[in-house]
Amino acid sequence: MTNKSNGIADLLRQPLTLEERIEAHLKRAPTDSQLADDYVDPADRQNVRYRALISAVLNACFEHGFPNGDTDIVEVGQEPNAWGELTDARRSFLHDVDLLNAGTSAQLLAKPTKTDVALQPKSVQAKVKDLIVWLAVIHLHQEGLNSNFPTQQSVIDRAATAAGRQGSSFHRELSKLTTGNGATPANLEYFWSLIEMAQQLARASGNEKDAFSLLLPAALGISAALPRNGH
Repeated sequence: MTNKSNGIADLLRQPLTLEERIEAHLKRAPTDSQLADDYVDPADRQNVRYRALISAVLNACFEHGFPNGDTDIVEVGQEPNAWGELTDARRSFLHDVDLLNAGTSAQLLAKPTKTDVALQPKSVQAKVKDLIVWLAVIHLHQEGLNSNFPTQQSVIDRAATAAGRQGSSFHRELSKLTTGNGATPANLEYFWSLIEMAQQLARASGNEKDAFSLLLPAALGISAALPRNGH
C-alpha cells in the first residue's frame, strides 16, 4: 500500500509543462468585471488586464526556469549575463506595472526615452501588434509540439478566428516579415524581437521549442479581450 500511495503522489507531483504553467498564470489575471470597481474607464481596465497578462507570462517562465525561486542568482562570477539582465528587466517591468496601475508615471523600463522626437521611429499600431503576435506564433510552430495545433494551418485557422481576418492574409503578411519585402522597419523590428524574446525565455526553461508554447497563450489571451469588427 505504501508503494502504491507513493506512486500516486509522484504522479501528482509531475512537473507542469511551460504551456500549462503559462495557462495557469493567465487564468489568474484579473478580468474586466473584476477590475470594474477600481477602474471606471474601459480603456484603463483593458490596459491593466494586458499588463497582467504580460506579467503572468513572465512570471510563469521564471517559475518554470527557476523552480527553486533562485531568480536573483543567475550571474556567474563578476560578469553580467543575459539571465541576470532578464531578471533585472522583469523586476523593473513589474515595478512600473504597479505604478501605471496606480495612475502614476513609470520610473524605469516603461518610461519614455530622452531621444529627440524627430529621431524616434514610427511606432507599431496596437492592432498591427496583435496581428504580429499571431504571425510570430505561426512562424514558431513546429509539428508535434501541441496536439491541439498539429499543423501550421491549424494555427492560422485559430488566428483568423481570433483576429477576425481571412486566413489567406496570414500567409501574405508572414511572407512580408520573413523576407523583409513589403514590411515596415518598425513591424520587422517588432516581429523579430518577439521571436528572439520567446526563444530566449524558452532556452531558459531548457527547451527552445517551447517558444511556440510561450507565445500561443499570450496571443489567445490578448485576442480574446479585443472587440472584432471583421477584416
